[in-house]
Amino acid sequence: KALRSTKTYRAWRHIEQRIGLHVGPVVGGVIGRTVMSYDLWGDAVNVASRMCSTGVSGSIQMSADFYSCVRSSFPQAQPREVVVKGKGQNFQTYTLTPSFPLEGASSRQQRESDGYDDLYMMEDNR
Repeated sequence: KALRSTKTYRAWRHIEQRIGLHVGPVVGGVIGRTVMSYDLWGDAVNVASRMCSTGVSGSIQMSADFYSCVRSSFPQAQPREVVVKGKGQNFQTYTLTPSFPLEGASSRQQRESDGYDDLYMMEDNR
């Protein structure tokens, strides 16, 4: 609750994100000698990155391969064809968008849709 009441939180909570998902084999490894970090490489990582970069802000874009794994859980996903660098044109994707209003919603609609009642009450009382 303390974090939610800060000005920084209020400013950042309106940032829209794009998420890209793909499934496939990857190779992982540690890079660096003094400052080490773990990284993943492979076509699956590249395609997931492309799903993100060609996606619509505020939505989740999945490759057809990923969607075939989760189809029964997300039948409402909308099919979409995009141009993906390195994969050519007409690359089949599926997009999930939120079922609740994000922009232009009244205070009451936002409260009913996102479960942050205590946050909005704190803001309304300022």
